[in-house]
Amino acid sequence: AWELCRRWDQVEALMRYSLVVLVKLRDKRVQQATGLADVFCHVDTDLQRAVVEEVIARGGEGVLLIMDGADECPSSLWKDDTSLFHQLLSGSLLPKATALVTTRPSASATLVSQWKPQKRIEVLGFMTKHIVQYAESIFGSDREVLNGFHKYISSSPSIKGLLYIPLNTVIAVGVYREYRENDRPIPVT
Repeated sequence: AWELCRRWDQVEALMRYSLVVLVKLRDKRVQQATGLADVFCHVDTDLQRAVVEEVIARGGEGVLLIMDGADECPSSLWKDDTSLFHQLLSGSLLPKATALVTTRPSASATLVSQWKPQKRIEVLGFMTKHIVQYAESIFGSDREVLNGFHKYISSSPSIKGLLYIPLNTVIAVGVYREYRENDRPIPVT
């Protein structure tokens, strides 16, 4: 979510928004919000109040709300019709705004069934072919090393199961390379 905000002015699809607001749902201050100013502003200033008033007056037109970490806030915030978050997602507070909600896959089914989003995008991690491609990019064409790495990850379901997350693949390849280059036993946990 932070990366989307950081690239707001670089990604064509995001440039149509005049305001991008990152709402970190795990933040207690945000969870206790009673109004938009509580969500949009960290410090109460006249300028920030004016921005909130303008957003409300325009019905949220041109606003992208990135609501990050839905699975990390109390479910009551989503279920209570009077809660700020329920009003934002139902469109009753800012009907012209676009809301992008991030959550772990395990919680997405509940949110999707409750909110019926226009679009659902699931970011998938690495598949086996991607893991192999990454390993090849690091180890080159050395078949012995590549076969050893494949045997290493295949020998441990717990390690192989974690490699769908690209960062974990980078770590596993790095660990394998380091231990192999130093002729040390490769860890399996």
